[in-house]
Amino acid sequence: MKSLEKRKNSMFSSRKILILLIMLGISFALRYYFMQFREIIDTDGVYYALLGKNLFSGKGYIGPEGIYQWYYPPFFPINIGFLGLFVSDIQIAGEWISLIYGSLLPLAIVYLTYSMYDFNIGIIAGILTIVFPPFIEF
Repeated sequence: MKSLEKRKNSMFSSRKILILLIMLGISFALRYYFMQFREIIDTDGVYYALLGKNLFSGKGYIGPEGIYQWYYPPFFPINIGFLGLFVSDIQIAGEWISLIYGSLLPLAIVYLTYSMYDFNIGIIAGILTIVFPPFIEF
């Protein structure tokens, strides 16, 4: 009886996975639609894109000034640089990495909220994350 109750309350039941996949699809579609209204990469995005480009072209972790940039964490530039190997423009790579991670953010919020409260509360928090305008923009 207890194992059946555990399985029913598990984060990975088929109904919950279906809800999460639907949320992921909506999040991706919404961000993809609004991607056309966004300007080019600006502010820190320029540094991340150039760091990734320089890193994968063999120059090292060098920013636009020509010096090593240890101020910016390497995860985002590594992803942009890796995707930049497969696409023609580093800006497109940066936009797609932003789209992918922005689409995955609501799932992380659902999991975090589920671990603290309940799955239903996590779904509400995830939906709010999906439609929150600053999260759609970036």
